Amino acid sequence: MLVKSTVDYTQLNIYVWGMGAKGKDFWNRYAYFETIYDLLPSLRPNIVAVVDSSCEGDGQSFFGRSCLNPQQLKFCRHEDLFVIAVERNAGIRHSLMEKGYAADNMIFYEDFLDLLRSTLLFKREYILKCFFKKISLKFCSIDDISLREDMFKGLSIACKELNALECSPQCKNLLRAVLLSEIFKFWDDCCETLKSQVLQIAKDIFNITDILAGAELYYGMDIRILSDYFQRYITEISPKKVKVIGIYDKRYRNGGGQKVISMLMPIYIAHGYKVVFFTEEYSQSDEYIMADKVKRIVLPKEFATDRQGRWHFLLKHIREQGVQVMCFHNCESAQQFFFDTLWLHMHDIPVIMEMHMNFMSLFESRSRITHFLPYIYKLAERLIVLSKSDEIFWQNLGCHSIYIPNPLGEIKRTYSSDAKIGKHILWIGRLEDGGKRFSDAVDIMKLVVKEVPEARLDVVGRAENEIIEKRLRSDINIKGLADNIELHGYTTDVEKFYEQADVMLFTSRREGFPLVIAESKQYGLPLVMYELPYLELLRNGQGFISVPQGDKQAAARALVHLLTDEKLRRKMSAEAEKSLDWLREYDIGGAWDKIFAQIGEKKKKVTDTISEFCMVEKLLLEGVEDCKWER
Repeated sequence: MLVKSTVDYTQLNIYVWGMGAKGKDFWNRYAYFETIYDLLPSLRPNIVAVVDSSCEGDGQSFFGRSCLNPQQLKFCRHEDLFVIAVERNAGIRHSLMEKGYAADNMIFYEDFLDLLRSTLLFKREYILKCFFKKISLKFCSIDDISLREDMFKGLSIACKELNALECSPQCKNLLRAVLLSEIFKFWDDCCETLKSQVLQIAKDIFNITDILAGAELYYGMDIRILSDYFQRYITEISPKKVKVIGIYDKRYRNGGGQKVISMLMPIYIAHGYKVVFFTEEYSQSDEYIMADKVKRIVLPKEFATDRQGRWHFLLKHIREQGVQVMCFHNCESAQQFFFDTLWLHMHDIPVIMEMHMNFMSLFESRSRITHFLPYIYKLAERLIVLSKSDEIFWQNLGCHSIYIPNPLGEIKRTYSSDAKIGKHILWIGRLEDGGKRFSDAVDIMKLVVKEVPEARLDVVGRAENEIIEKRLRSDINIKGLADNIELHGYTTDVEKFYEQADVMLFTSRREGFPLVIAESKQYGLPLVMYELPYLELLRNGQGFISVPQGDKQAAARALVHLLTDEKLRRKMSAEAEKSLDWLREYDIGGAWDKIFAQIGEKKKKVTDTISEFCMVEKLLLEGVEDCKWER
């Protein structure tokens, strides 16, 4: 069996399959282990190349590794292992099995990283002996006071030796985490009465930063155990009179969640708050407009792999700017938010998390982190969600969830509706098939042009990289739609596209509070979409036609009906615009004022409603069926 911690990965031919977001995530996280492999090359896994269908030829590289097209692989060898860094990967697995590979020759990248972690722990005695020559670490099964004293003494000596080592700070951090694994091993094995003593040893020798890193190495992705351990460290957040808000997101472009932040910041400022905005990325050309009074802080790139450096950087600037509460956005995407929240909580900085997706992502995501989201969200002072169904769902998992809708942006109309020709369809979003299902839009358009040859689809958005976008353009050409579909790329200036469009097409599988729908309604665009019954924007049933998820024929028929019936189009246009009256009247700034005023107060249980439970039940049953179908 290839995929287990006792396998020697240095002797396998390992291929990492994927160059998209998951592929980047793999290599960023793999860099954590590279610090040890650089000093102990005998432990380095034999990664041969990166594989992706977008690879076009020799000389192409990805994170410093050579790239191969699947057609260039030499199938099949028993010693090959494919690390799959693609979320929806059933097709890849099927093609590998057709080539003669067994299930043991394939592993999802998160599982592989977890195995590298397990392998590191399995060989920790060897690693520690390589670096710490003067001591004998024999405290793996401590059961009496004298041995516990030896443990304390041995770890103290090892820490002094570690400080004198000539290696990078990242390597020292990892070695310190390996040392801490001894404490966590004993924590697991010892009786309940000894746990407090073990905890004290950890506190006496290591700081909380080291303990967090050591826990992550030892327990990996099992946040349930981590949550149990660190509950013993956590104290109540003190009440705050909030005047300074910190906001955190990875980037400030190319996403609905990021656009929401651009609209929330002026609201906070108008209500008298100072705003400090933290991001991991910065782009001069394509970011959303930012209010003048916002303080922007960009984390250095090296903190993508230096977790401890990241924590200290955040805390330093939070204190310098006087930030009293941190608002984390899109925190369902990475394990780091569990540790970030713990770190800040232990320094009396409360964290509010805002979820930009529906709870059904727990079923659909292939990332293991989604299964631990309740443990992450429970740490938050409040969890802001975008539908009443989400509020009920997360409350019943013990999270302090509160529904607040996203704000509406201001629009300026300069285009006369009389100039419209009744043949323009608009699609806006990232060009990907996981959640947005862009390929469905192309297939739907192929059906539409059979009935309305002059129909045109304007696409605003971009793919993860140029290679994927090139492949999408090729697909459009192959299907004979080059004259009917135009890819305009990504832009923050979307107003002209809304003004010129006659109908909006929306093919997402799941969404939280899609701004595309809100914006299209503001411009009075009738909407054709796959069913998303829980969306608050659609509760009044006006201005849209919904069809079953994935029913391309029904979506095409609805578009043809709207494009060829001007009277119906005008009627639904008026309904779409009026359907947002409730949101225009919603006091979003006032709702956030209440959230900030309640920081440090005891959370109250909110009374649930039968109707929302019915919606939650319906979505859960659909999710179970989807999972069966995916298998």
